[in-house]
Amino acid sequence: MLGVISGGVLADRLARRHRGGRMIAQAIGLLAGVPFIFMTGWTLSVPVLIAAMAGFGYFKGLYDANIWASLHDVVAVERRATGVGLMNAVGWIGGGFAAGRDRHRRGALRHERRDQRRLRRLPRRRRAAPVRVTVRFMRPSHA
Repeated sequence: MLGVISGGVLADRLARRHRGGRMIAQAIGLLAGVPFIFMTGWTLSVPVLIAAMAGFGYFKGLYDANIWASLHDVVAVERRATGVGLMNAVGWIGGGFAAGRDRHRRGALRHERRDQRRLRRLPRRRRAAPVRVTVRFMRPSHA
């Protein structure tokens, strides 16, 4: 919530000074979020992971707060609904295409089947080990 609120305030201030002020605020959110998304994928420390996720969430909010406002800055009033519809359509189609492309990339199904065969060969006790660790980690500690 803090990222969205501060993103709106920042964008309004920048928009008063620059014609593309809202887009500048979005660019700041995108660029400043990059190190946090990198840390999220590469850290082995839980506190660093939590901090990285919080940082990314803040800057994603900074970006998201200005999506429609940026569109409305450049599209005529009578065309805004069409612009919003097109932006949504492109976003959903792009997301669906990316998910489908990732799932069907060359050899993905073959590797998935191989991993499933290997997992079935493990003794039942070893297959359940990650579940036991997760459940144990999630139990509340008694002080």
